[in-house]
Amino acid sequence: MFPPNSIAAVFVTATLALPLGAQVKPSEYASVSQTVDGTVITVDYSRPQVRGRRDVFGKIVPAGDVWTPGANWATTLEVSKPIRLQDRELAAGKYSMWMVTGPGDWTVYLHRNPRLFHTNPPKVGDMLLSFTIRPTEGEHTELLTFDFPRVAPDSTTLRFRWATSALSMDIVTRATQPLTGAKQ
Repeated sequence: MFPPNSIAAVFVTATLALPLGAQVKPSEYASVSQTVDGTVITVDYSRPQVRGRRDVFGKIVPAGDVWTPGANWATTLEVSKPIRLQDRELAAGKYSMWMVTGPGDWTVYLHRNPRLFHTNPPKVGDMLLSFTIRPTEGEHTELLTFDFPRVAPDSTTLRFRWATSALSMDIVTRATQPLTGAKQ
């Protein structure tokens, strides 16, 4: 048996050894960036996890509700130069990203204010840009993820994945110079 003072000393030592703020957040911050022909495209977001929950789209994210694809502060899309996103013109800038899911097509929205909290979405009528897109079914993705699975000289695909749903959004940049070695 340990003397009472030694148990208290071990507890205090172990507690002090933990760095403040070392607790893992349920939705850690992430950022992904891709440069295409001099245009920098960046997505900043928090990454919620599925954690065994069923019916993420329908229960966790109710169909028809406006939500940010992430957690905490709204997911943002920032572009350093004008682009075309799903065939829609988008000026250089930083925008908050929102979605409305459904049993068929989903709607993706961008809002001018990039600094909005996820529990206070803007009204659909106040959105700057919107487009509908059909999600695809894919392999399970535990952590909500954005990536760029395809990069070409003047375009890329921005992909969103979470649970078994995926959305691929086409981005086209404005060519700034002819490609080296390209046929004219």
